[in-house]
Order: sequence, then C-alpha cells, then structure tokens
Amino acid sequence: MQIRNLIALVAVVAAALVLASCGTTGKRAYFGAHDAPRHFFFACDSSPFKDQVRKELIGKYMATTQIEVAPVGHLRNIDPDDYDLVLVIDSCLAWTGFNPSLNRFLEQNSAKDNIVVFMTAGDPDWQFPDSEVDAVTSASNVENVDAIVDQIAMKIDAKVPGGRENHQ
Repeated sequence: MQIRNLIALVAVVAAALVLASCGTTGKRAYFGAHDAPRHFFFACDSSPFKDQVRKELIGKYMATTQIEVAPVGHLRNIDPDDYDLVLVIDSCLAWTGFNPSLNRFLEQNSAKDNIVVFMTAGDPDWQFPDSEVDAVTSASNVENVDAIVDQIAMKIDAKVPGGRENHQ
C-alpha cells in the first residue's frame, strides 16, 4: 500500500511540475525596432541559464529584428506563419518528456521550417526526439552559454535570411 501512495505522490508532483512549467500568466515583452524587416517569437521557460541564453540571443538579433518574448504557454496562441522564426527555449521534464504546450504546438504545426527548439536537460547526452525540428540540447551549465548561443544562432541563421554577418 505504501508503494501505491508513493507512486501517487510522484504522479501528483510530476503533474504539478508540468502545469507550473506551462507558464501562461507572464506578459509578452518586445525588443528591437518595431519596423524591423524580421519578426521573431521567443517562447521561453525561465532559469538563470536559459535567461542568459535568451538575453544573449536578443542582443545578437535586436538590431535587425523585432523580437517578441513570452512564456512557453503562449505557444497555443500563436501561428508560426506570423513570424519569420519561432524559437522555443524550454526544459526536458522527467522521463524525457517536454512541456505539453510545446508538444501541442509541434503537433499542430506540421511545417516546422521556421521553428528552432533549445532544450535543457539533466542528462547531457539527451537529444530532442523530433527529427523534423532543428533543436539544440544542453545541460544547464553557465560556462557553456556562449557555445550554446552560437549553436542556436547557427540554426536561426540557416533558416532566416540576413545571417550572422548582419549581427554583432
């Protein structure tokens, strides 16, 4: 009987973590010139590591791009065709699952040509399971921020005209 209670407790905690990670209560923020020729949407989970990656990417692109930033839960309200690029910064949850908002977003948008995903995971060898999505995975290691930003920027620049040579 105690094992059943423990399993039930683990299931409740896992469900609470999933719901907490869906963040829809945060507001959208905008960076860059309103009349910029490109428009990116960054859907982001928050942690000190992911916040630093997001900050570096905003700095890299804001001179030539309008960037809209919102919590991952806002994915349900966007159409990726309204943006030149959608970047999702999220965490791999327990048992190699990921945020239901991201799952639903990817299922509803079969054309993933303008979507890039960055996932943090406790297992440094974990890889994003959807081969149709350009993804970068990493452990949350602050020393790796520059390398991760470079990897994500390479994916972005390959998808969106006006590559890295236009970004400082």
